[in-house]
Amino acid sequence: MFSPYFLFGQNNVTISRHQTLEQRCNAAKLMLDSVEFHNCAVMVDNMNDEANKAYAGKPLRLYIIKDKEIEYAGGIGPTFYNPKEVIQWLQSSRRFMKNTRHRA
Repeated sequence: MFSPYFLFGQNNVTISRHQTLEQRCNAAKLMLDSVEFHNCAVMVDNMNDEANKAYAGKPLRLYIIKDKEIEYAGGIGPTFYNPKEVIQWLQSSRRFMKNTRHRA
């Protein structure tokens, strides 16, 4: 089913640089088929890597995205990478959502 650019090794898969969007989608499908994601949405970037360039997650950055809008953008890691800050943001947001629910 997959093109010859997939090379299977011992417990690894080596995927050559994608030349087409179809190859990129096939690589994403291979990943989804090999890992259990528990209802996690997986997106495939276009061939110009626009999402990758826009979010500039190098070397490491955490984002919280809600309704297609960036709600939180963490600092660039490792120096400003702060998972505790993300947890606090999520907990605070959840408390805010509970307190603002419509009451009939």
